[in-house]
Parts: sequence; C-alpha cells; structure tokens
Amino acid sequence: MALVATQPVQAACIDEPVRMAARLHEFEIMMQSIMLRCSKVGVAMQDHFGQLEAAQRARFDEATGLLKHYFTDKLGVQVAHKGSLDLLSTIIANKYGGGNTNLVGCRQFDFVLTKASIKAAGKIDMLSVIATGLVARPTLEERFCPAEKP
Repeated sequence: MALVATQPVQAACIDEPVRMAARLHEFEIMMQSIMLRCSKVGVAMQDHFGQLEAAQRARFDEATGLLKHYFTDKLGVQVAHKGSLDLLSTIIANKYGGGNTNLVGCRQFDFVLTKASIKAAGKIDMLSVIATGLVARPTLEERFCPAEKP
C-alpha cells in the first residue's frame, strides 16, 4: 500500500524579508542586464543606473547580506561559501541578458531607474514597490520553493 501525500506542497518556503531581499537582488541584476542591452541600441542608462546604485546601495547591500545568511542557514556554511549566491546571480543575469531590446522599452526602463533611485519618502518606498512589481516571484523562490499544486 503506497502512502499518498494529503497536504499540498507549500509555495511559501521563504519568509517575506528573504523574498524582498531576493526581489531587490534580482531587480538590481535585471537593471544591470537591461542597461547593457540598451546601450547597444543607443540608450545610455549608465548615469541613471549609477544614481540608483548610489541612492540605494545600503538597501542592495542589506539584501545581499540577508541572502548570504539565507544560503548559509539553508545549505550550511560549507555549501554556502562555494558560490550559491554567485550561482543565483548568474542564473538571474542569464534570465534577463537576452531579453527584447528596443528604444521604447529601454526608455521606459530608464524612467524606472530614475523612480527607483528615489529614497523612501514618508510611507512610500519606491524601490520596494518597483521591485515587487517587476519581480513578483523571485528566481530564488522559483528554484528553491516548489509551486503549490492545484
């Protein structure tokens, strides 16, 4: 007699702080990839990307630190230090590196960079809003958390 699992697989295997860190990390890499692609069609986004990096460096560094901690907790110190975050970053870069590139899209993403550079004013955190909108389910969650089965 075979045992059949009666409970669905949980899709939420990472907590919200790690999910947001994964979104921010993926957003940063996504924008790097888009910036490089767009430079080939004549849209120079480097200045706006530099402004984003300068304005949000602390947030991106905090996200990277949280992801390093996640991999250490999830996989153990020995595995985590063998490039888990680097592997994730490479997977993300490959995901966005070959996207559709055109002038209209590049100008839209350049505008997104300027909005994401705005530090949290009052109750609105533009970086988190934009990252959540563009990265609904981060690659980290897609790769390490099985989707819930219908």
